[in-house]
Amino acid sequence: MMLSITLQVLIGLGVFLYGMSQLEKGIQALSDVQLKLWLSRSTGSPVSSAFAGALFTAILQSSSMVSLLILAFASAGIIPLYNAVGVLLGANLGTTFTGWIVATLGFKLSLTSLALPLVGAGAFSQVLLRARSRLSQWGQVLLGLGLLLFGLSIMKDSVGAVSESWDIAVLQGFHPVVYLLAGVVAAALIQSSSAVVMMTLAALHSGLVSLPEAGALVIGADLGTTSTVLLGSITGATIKRQLALAHLVFNVVVDLIAFVVFLPFMPQLIALLNLNDPLYSLVAFHSFINLVGVLAFLPFLKHYSQWISSRFKDTKAPVSVLSEIPVEVPEAALPALRHHVQMLWLNAVVNNLRYFALLPDKLNIPQETRILLEPLVVAQRDQEPVHVYESLKQSEVEILQFSFRLQQQPLNADDARYLSCMIEMARATVYASKTLRDISHDLQQIADALRHSTTGSIGWIYTEQRQYQQQLYQQLIPLLVGSHNEAFIAEQLSALEVSNNAHQEKMNRSVYGQGQLHDNGLPSLSTLLNLNREIHHATSSLLKSVALWREAMLLPQSALQTAEKPALSIR
Repeated sequence: MMLSITLQVLIGLGVFLYGMSQLEKGIQALSDVQLKLWLSRSTGSPVSSAFAGALFTAILQSSSMVSLLILAFASAGIIPLYNAVGVLLGANLGTTFTGWIVATLGFKLSLTSLALPLVGAGAFSQVLLRARSRLSQWGQVLLGLGLLLFGLSIMKDSVGAVSESWDIAVLQGFHPVVYLLAGVVAAALIQSSSAVVMMTLAALHSGLVSLPEAGALVIGADLGTTSTVLLGSITGATIKRQLALAHLVFNVVVDLIAFVVFLPFMPQLIALLNLNDPLYSLVAFHSFINLVGVLAFLPFLKHYSQWISSRFKDTKAPVSVLSEIPVEVPEAALPALRHHVQMLWLNAVVNNLRYFALLPDKLNIPQETRILLEPLVVAQRDQEPVHVYESLKQSEVEILQFSFRLQQQPLNADDARYLSCMIEMARATVYASKTLRDISHDLQQIADALRHSTTGSIGWIYTEQRQYQQQLYQQLIPLLVGSHNEAFIAEQLSALEVSNNAHQEKMNRSVYGQGQLHDNGLPSLSTLLNLNREIHHATSSLLKSVALWREAMLLPQSALQTAEKPALSIR
């Protein structure tokens, strides 16, 4: 008998968890970019971050999904640790909303009569409707909700059979610590505090546990669910471990206080709320202890976050390791990718200037742009340009690997095109650097001729190329890091393209006009013409990279267009 009941409970639990998974996926699919970006924006203060976490968790019906989003935004540098911790605290409160829904629908109505139509409608939608259509996504929500209620029905009926067949007195009378530990273990094993709360509601409804015992179980479930975040933080970015620690400490403190202080006075608290229904009493108690915990932590959130940030210290900034940023949330992954592509471009530009003995402080560019590039100049000072190119190539590989992973995610058309632009921009940037690296020996040879030879022909060619590059970069750099309207950028790029073609023709005529010098070991005529051509190709690639950047920034309703742009920090 007991084996049969246990098997039914496990079946019901499996259906419940699968329903939760389908419900989560359906709501996630329906959650458009604006909703997710609202989460990244609505975290400017302790109150707003906690409110955003609670509300978003209530909407998504999944604290794990909110944790994934927050981890992705924090890893990408979109949300600082201070804000992310506030959202996680709020998510603890938001997840209690599931209990209110199930206590109302799951036990006040006939579960099977309600679940089967939802399952049927949802199943039809998944078979008959086009995949990823709006109606199909709504169908997945109905399917998930129906399976969730059906699984709960199986568990409720199975637990009810225990109360009918057994003397439930033998299950009562244990110390509350036993129920607390049972809740911890169950949530850790199932990886879902919501499932444990639902099982507790079923047991309470059937009379297997008393209200205080059920209270101890849900407190334990809150504590046990921290195992999900802890397991996910074993590897990866430092901020993962910091957020896991923040989540663990908060739950340990709040749940221990709830167990020691509030649980013994649970009947009095319920009486104050004037609740007679034990199911509503349990979910109200669950919400109450989490609300008190959030309100208690909010005044100290800044100091708490500072203490958390001092743990697991790392020299890497959150956005510095692209491979550690989750691709499952494109709204966070795409801004991180943009940052890395932009940094790749700026590093390449600084290195390209060195081939012509130029530095950003010699360019006629805005002071803020010059200050922005100065750390890159310092970082490259002790490296040969060819070695810097090797670093650029490695960065390109990391960008392409990350982009490939991101391409496997469901992207809308604009974001897919944005990703394509970032990939092409990275490749064009590195190609320009490779082109200059390949002719670096010839550039150095004619630079030496300018310093050591009395012959002005070759020196004049180098001087002309150097002056042209100086003019090019002081116009090109502000187009990428400055704020300009579309018409201005388009006009500048068009003018630079014309100028690049004209410059190559001019330099070729100069080479032919000067003739070939045979007695001083200088580059041959063909070498000089090849040098002009390669410089022209490098410039064309850089112009192409900026054009791709402009195209990406103009994509309508892209996640990157509506997201808060992360500050361009250079380390």
